[in-house]
Amino acid sequence: MSADAGDTAPEAAPTPSGASRTEELVFVGVILAYCAAYVVQVADLPFHSTGYPLILVAALVVMLALIAWRTLRQAPVKTARPAPQTFAERLIRLRGAILAITAFCFPFAATRLGFLAALFLAMLIAIRLVSGIGWVKSAAAAALSALAVTTLLLHVLGLSLTRFPFLTLPFGY
Repeated sequence: MSADAGDTAPEAAPTPSGASRTEELVFVGVILAYCAAYVVQVADLPFHSTGYPLILVAALVVMLALIAWRTLRQAPVKTARPAPQTFAERLIRLRGAILAITAFCFPFAATRLGFLAALFLAMLIAIRLVSGIGWVKSAAAAALSALAVTTLLLHVLGLSLTRFPFLTLPFGY
C-alpha cells in the first residue's frame, strides 16, 4: 500500500444523468413545485379519492430528495468551457420538450376532440418520440393503447372518464 493512497481526493465526476449540478437541482425544484401545486389543488377533495395519488407524490418527493442529496454531495466539476452539444443531445432535449407540451395540451385536446381521440394523439406522439418506430406502427400501438385504457376505465372498472374541472368535456365525458 502506498503512503499517498489516502492523501489524494478522487476526481469529481459528472452527475449520473450527465447534467450539471445546477440542471439537476433545477429539475428537482420544478418537480417539487409541481407536487406542491398538485397537493394544494386537491386539498379540498376527500382523502379516499386522492389517497393513492398523494402516496405517489410522497414517493416522488422522497426520490427527489435523494437526487438532490446525491447531487449536493458531489464536488462541482470545473471545466474551462462546456463542450458543444451534439445533434443527438439537442434532439433528446427537443423530444423531452415535445413530450412536456403534449402532456400539457392533453386536457385541452380532450375538451375539443374527446377523451379517446386526445389519448390516441398523445400516445401517438409519445410512442413515436420514445420508441423511434415508424408512424404506422406508432399509430397502431397508440390506437390499441387508447382503446385498451378507455375500455379498462369505462367497462372493466366502471369509472367515468377523466374529468378536467377547469374544462367542459363534450358528449358528457
